[in-house]
Amino acid sequence: MDNYENNDSVKIGLSDIINGAMLLFGLTAFCMLFVDCVKCVKVFGGETVCFKGYEIAFGGAHVLTFSFFNFLPFLFVLAASVLVGLKFFGIKLDFKVIDADWVIAALFGFATIFFFISPVTLQFSSDATAFKNGRSLYMAAGLIVASILSLLSALVIAAQKTLRILIKKGVINVRF
Repeated sequence: MDNYENNDSVKIGLSDIINGAMLLFGLTAFCMLFVDCVKCVKVFGGETVCFKGYEIAFGGAHVLTFSFFNFLPFLFVLAASVLVGLKFFGIKLDFKVIDADWVIAALFGFATIFFFISPVTLQFSSDATAFKNGRSLYMAAGLIVASILSLLSALVIAAQKTLRILIKKGVINVRF
């Protein structure tokens, strides 16, 4: 009789899969820095200009300057992704005051809010007064994808943490 029991096997749990997905979502949201994020449409005439994420955050295209509120969501997503990555690779995060999962969920949640208000918080240079008059600002594909992935990450991590708390308190009984 052959026994194929191997104690060196790798065990992958649902928590590892969720953390891996959140890491992928967070890094994808951060990569939206290099995609068109804000569409600027001239009301009369239909001329369209698109700004990439790094342009709305750090300035560029000779009409935008550094915007702290457009820099924050990318910073929050990167910080949350680093924390999720540390958890994913087995590093125990131990904050004394609050659980790391709630910090990660809050970072993704605040990033979502700031992604949604990014077109409103654009900082135009003083020379761009004539440019911004008569134009409407819209979210382009980069901001839409980044905000959806950030929101999904925040909700999944918060749901995972809430489910763990309910199981620990005995409110929910899970059997496999």
